Parts: sequence; structure tokens; C-alpha cells
Amino acid sequence: MIETEESRDGDLTAKINNNYLHSAYSPRKEAVKFYHNNKLEISRTIILLEPCLNYLSEVIRKNNSSAKIISIYCDQYFYTRDNKKSDFSFCFTANNSDLQFFLSKALNELDIESLKIIEWPPAKKFYSERCLTIKQILTQHIRELHGNITTTSGFGQKYFRNFLKNYLYTDYILSPVRSSKAVLIAGSGPGLKADLDFIKDNRNRITLLSLPSSLHFLQYNGIKPDLIISTDPGYYAALHLNGFEDIPVASPLTAAVPFNCLKKGLLAFSQNYFMEACVNNPAPALTLPQHGTVAGSALYLSNILTEGPIFISGFDFSYTDLLSHNRPHTFDNLIESSSSRSSPVHSAYFQRNVADSQRLDGLLRTNQALKTYAGWFAANSHRFNNNCYFLGEDAQAPGEFKSVSHKQAVIMLSVTDPLLLSRFSSVSIDERKNCLMNIIRDSRLLLKSNIDDITTLESGSDILRLLNNQIIFNLFLPRLLEFKRHQLNKKGKDVQNKAVSLINETINFLEDYLDYV
Repeated sequence: MIETEESRDGDLTAKINNNYLHSAYSPRKEAVKFYHNNKLEISRTIILLEPCLNYLSEVIRKNNSSAKIISIYCDQYFYTRDNKKSDFSFCFTANNSDLQFFLSKALNELDIESLKIIEWPPAKKFYSERCLTIKQILTQHIRELHGNITTTSGFGQKYFRNFLKNYLYTDYILSPVRSSKAVLIAGSGPGLKADLDFIKDNRNRITLLSLPSSLHFLQYNGIKPDLIISTDPGYYAALHLNGFEDIPVASPLTAAVPFNCLKKGLLAFSQNYFMEACVNNPAPALTLPQHGTVAGSALYLSNILTEGPIFISGFDFSYTDLLSHNRPHTFDNLIESSSSRSSPVHSAYFQRNVADSQRLDGLLRTNQALKTYAGWFAANSHRFNNNCYFLGEDAQAPGEFKSVSHKQAVIMLSVTDPLLLSRFSSVSIDERKNCLMNIIRDSRLLLKSNIDDITTLESGSDILRLLNNQIIFNLFLPRLLEFKRHQLNKKGKDVQNKAVSLINETINFLEDYLDYV
């Protein structure tokens, strides 16, 4: 039971079972000392785990006014007494999904640099189990933010170019008709090979949704998917699809899709890119949550395709010895053709898949990307665990997912109807061009109005909030991160000029594509 009493200097202190959570003499002086000992003056985002009466937030606010303070409480008693001491506050009881949703709003990609996570030491021993869960969810969220930064930084402008091409040259938009037929998602891990007989024996009773990296392996084994899902914007993602133009593709317009696939129609879905909400889409709107991997998007799409069971195969979250995928694979020829006597093919596979990985068990290995990948499935398993199953006799299902044997899975199969995709004709090419030109022009006008707004702002953090819009974030995330570092060390006109320069760079980039459209 929590009790409060006056400390010697008159401020409230708290205790549990006669153990003090704050100093019995001076809680504020205790917080000041803790602040300096942990060098919180250099942190720009500070997450406090169960700060109790939260004197620490008051000290941070006084001495480091530009820092974002996020307080996560383990006890409702303390949470109700936060009184806006923090920028964001949340009470974690037992619902992981609520905490994940809170973090998605409170902690973004721009907060990762100079981030500090602080546990209030006296509270740690009373809420240790809950704090451990919070830290696990936090770690996964931060990994995903790092992944978003890497992807958006590397491909931000590629997303834009893909969007223009895909929107202009997709003549038909496909839309799925929901059924109760089982869906099987085919990844490219070793588990897919173990499930081949099940897939072949029950092919007419499943809708087979393939990731791009699984296509050559399935083709080699005489299996043709019903649908391919692709979300990656890079060149090599499109390379996977070459030769499979007769299979419908589901993807956002920002993905790399070969021209021949576009002419057959695209099952296009939105993932919150800044242009997606502004284009004419003849098909019913289809939106999937933004996600860093095609596997996660496949899971969300499967939930739209069927109300029946969803089986997951080839999602092993690990490498097997030198190999990260089943063979044959799209990249085999690329890797093997570049081998030589001084750089044999096994050396190339070692550098790709072993050098930066860690051993799990036997021949299995993992790395940071696979840990993030597996962590997302575990953390989000509660969203899908009613009808999703990891397939196979030895399948290791993460989080709340269930595993199911081949014999058990067969019992769940009943529907044999083919996958139905409604087909909608796009508006004319001239209308699509006009639409894109209007989006680019409207984006320019918005950015130019931001320049006027910046001249009225003096605070670097206020200017950063203005710059952190979807257009600049999607196109120039590295510049946005650079500006955040800049505004922490500079003031006044120097910060304004840097912001105006970033906006002008974005405007010039957009203007360069008016002629393309």
C-alpha cells in the first residue's frame, strides 16, 4: 500500500511497506542530485519509468527546457498525480497494445538521438516485473524506429519516383473479395521447404500469398502463388518479380514494381505516404498499417483476404548456416557470378549472412534485423492470434501466436473457391497526370507557407515541429535529423536560415518532377 507524508523540508514523500520511494528529508534535492549524476542535461528525449511523485520531471523542465519528457507509470496512484509534469504520460497495467499505441504517438524517429531511459531506482524493486515488460516493449519500438530511419533515409526519394511511375502506368486497380478460404503466407525461410508437401496436397484449398523472395523456390517446386505481395522500393525487390508477370501483385504505389506487372493491374494499398490520400483511386480504399517488412504487411493483407485461418510458413527469424533463404533464389546467380578464385562463393555468403550474425542453436544464426523482425511478430501477436498459425510440426510461434501441425491444419481447410479480385479501370492518363501535377503544386504551396511561418518563430523546437511534416519527412529525413542536431546548438536567424534552406531544397526537388509528369 502506498502512503504519503511530509518530508523534513515540507514536500510530500511516498513509501511502500515503510520503504521510502523518495527522500524522507528533501525529495527535490534528491532529484537534482540524480539529474546531475545521470547527466540528463545532455539528453533531448528522456523516458522515465515509474518516477513516482515525479520530482525528476520538474528538475528536468527547469534545467533542460527543450527536452521531451515521457513518463511511464506502473501505478495508477502516481499516474493521476502527474499533473502535466511530463510532455507525455501513460500508466501501464497489463495491456501491451495500449503501451505500443502510446509509444507510437509519443516517441518518433526524431527522438532517437540523445535518448535516455531512466528507471527511478527506489521504485524499481517494487515494480521490477512491470518495468521489465515496459523495457522490452520500448526496446522493440526503438528497434523499429531505427529500421524506419534506415529505410526512409535510404529510399525516401525512391518512394517518390516509384509513386509517380506506378500511378501513371497502372491501368487497372484490383480489389480483393473477402472469403472464408484459408490463406497461406509463403516466406523464404527453411520452414517453407518442410511445408512443401502440405502446400502441394492442399493447393486448391488455400490462397497462396507469396513474398517476392519465395517466388523462385516455389516455381522450382512446381507451385504457382495466387498473389504476390511486395513493399520494398529498391531495385532488387523488382528483380524478384521478373518472369512472374502473370501473377497479380499487391503493393503500395511506392514499391518497385516492374512495368509488365503494372499493365496486368495492381492490388494497390495505402501505407500513409504523403501523396497516397490525394490520388484518384477507382477501387475501394485499402489501407494497411505502415510496416518495415513485407512479412508484416502480408499478415495485415491476409486478414483482409479471409475470415478463415491464416497459415504462416517460412518465417523462421533465422539463417541456416551460410544461407538466409531457401534455394533457388533470385540472388543466387548474382552472388555466384561475382565469385572468383580470390573471392569464392562461400566467402560471399559468409560475408552476407555470418559475419554480422550470432549463433542461436546448431546451424541457426540471427542478427539485429532478424531480432527486430521477430520482436515485431511477438509484440503484435495479440492482433492476429485468433486465426493465425505458424505451420509445421516443429514451428516456433512467437508471442501469442499458435503453432499447428500439418494434420491439424488440414482439418481447418474447407473452401476451394479461387481468389476473387475485382477489377477497376483507372481514370485516363491525362487525368492522372493532372492529379500528380496538382499534388506537387499544392505541396509546394504548403511548403512556401511554412517559410512565412518560420520567420515568426524563434524557438528551434517550434521550427522543428513545423518542419516535421510528411512531405519533408518522406523525402528528406536525413536533412531533418541534421536540422534537429543543428537547432540544439544554434539560435535565432541561424536556425531559421537552416530551416528555410531545407524547405527550399524540398521545393526544388518537387519542381524537378513537374516536367516528368
